[in-house]
Amino acid sequence: AARGKTLLMDLLALSLAGDPAASCGGAGTAVHRAHFHEFMHGVHRKMNRERHLGAKAGLKTALNEVLVGSPSVLCFDELQITHIADATLLTPMFHELFAQDAAMVITSNRPPEDLYKGGLNGDRHMVPFVSALNSRVHVHHLDAPLDYRVAKREEERTSIDAEPSDFHVQAGGAERAEDFLSAAFEGACGGQATAAGAKSLPVALGGSLA
Repeated sequence: AARGKTLLMDLLALSLAGDPAASCGGAGTAVHRAHFHEFMHGVHRKMNRERHLGAKAGLKTALNEVLVGSPSVLCFDELQITHIADATLLTPMFHELFAQDAAMVITSNRPPEDLYKGGLNGDRHMVPFVSALNSRVHVHHLDAPLDYRVAKREEERTSIDAEPSDFHVQAGGAERAEDFLSAAFEGACGGQATAAGAKSLPVALGGSLA
């Protein structure tokens, strides 16, 4: 983790999108860049909407709506499967994506074989997916010696001018983690954090979280 995978992918996406020489149309290559979980959330949301409308919830239709404009390059950040609802869609979804003949760049903290490690019905859903994936992509292990997130956090800890970049908490006990997160939350609220009390928050697909 934090070895620069996302940075490299984003630099590629930005360079392609802004390079007219990379596109026959002269305006740069069409690139779709998304965090993989957000991408899957979009696909599920589109399919769920079709179900509520009484239409057939087609995967291909949902993908076409999410991938507006048939991009030439697909960039997926942080590929990892944590839910069987995603696992069941992987093989047919990637077959559809491969059929679009787009180049694909993916980052992950795990090799393909471990993307759904220990998951429900993993053998049933992941074996064909991993086989299809390995037949179409090259896997590169980014074995950088430096964890940039930890390095950045150390810089923030020792410099009074550094702005917090994220909410990564190093090992050091629950009390230290609680203090750091409380300070980060207070800073994000502009020093005006107050007890909000109990609330019900809307979540995906029409649900709520109390």
